[in-house]
Amino acid sequence: MKRRLAIRWLTALACLLALPFLTWIPAALVRLAIGINPNPKGVFNTLLLCLYAPVFLASLLLSHVAHYLVFAIAGLVLALAALALLLARERGQVFRRARFYLLIACVVSVMAFPLAFRYRPAVEAAQGVEMRIVNQPGLLDGAVRSCQAHAEVYTEVYVPLGWADEHTLVYRVHTCDPGPLRLACGHFSNWASGDAPLWAYDVETGRRAPYTADEGSLTQDTCGFHACIKPRLDTEWFFSGRSGSSDGLVSPDGRWVAFTARHVYGPEDLLVISR
Repeated sequence: MKRRLAIRWLTALACLLALPFLTWIPAALVRLAIGINPNPKGVFNTLLLCLYAPVFLASLLLSHVAHYLVFAIAGLVLALAALALLLARERGQVFRRARFYLLIACVVSVMAFPLAFRYRPAVEAAQGVEMRIVNQPGLLDGAVRSCQAHAEVYTEVYVPLGWADEHTLVYRVHTCDPGPLRLACGHFSNWASGDAPLWAYDVETGRRAPYTADEGSLTQDTCGFHACIKPRLDTEWFFSGRSGSSDGLVSPDGRWVAFTARHVYGPEDLLVISR
């Protein structure tokens, strides 16, 4: 009796903590259906509207690394503990229990989330055009940034400053850590005041390192977004929230252009695209 009660409580808590990850499953299915039918009408539009609120709330909960880790680790631990007790109690009959499949769904949704929802910047390069993401995130950071894009949260702003040579871009990044009790930072002007450290990005190797040379020696040739960047993009969800952020910085050899692209009210990326 005590074991049965423990299984029920552990299952309930595991499902509650895994709910933000489970919410994305129907959204992913609808996205797949829309991929097959790129002009959704009728039932697809209705499904999207119904799923918008839960997906937005789930994304908001997972849009901070600390929040994400709490939900993921606690959900996994509780789900695995409930599975262990269920297997010990039911043994060969466990496959007949709906609770078993529910717990499996919790575990799979949490573990597969970073792989299934990898981060994509706000623009995509056209076929044959190379594009580098200067702030390329890993699996965990990519999952969090995907949630930030859906929840319209951003904690970083990038300022490209110029080129040190043909393949070294120098930039400044302003960051804001909202903390575990806040989900978003305020307006850019409220937290990006003052000088942030300078970074150098090597386009050829993808490595980043602090930049300590003279900032005044940088090459700062610019080009307009619509003139030299947009023609090389395939899909565009571009949004410029700051004056001049859409201008590109051309490398000394003219091969690369650096620019910022931002999801609508969401995270911003520093990108380098080939010419």
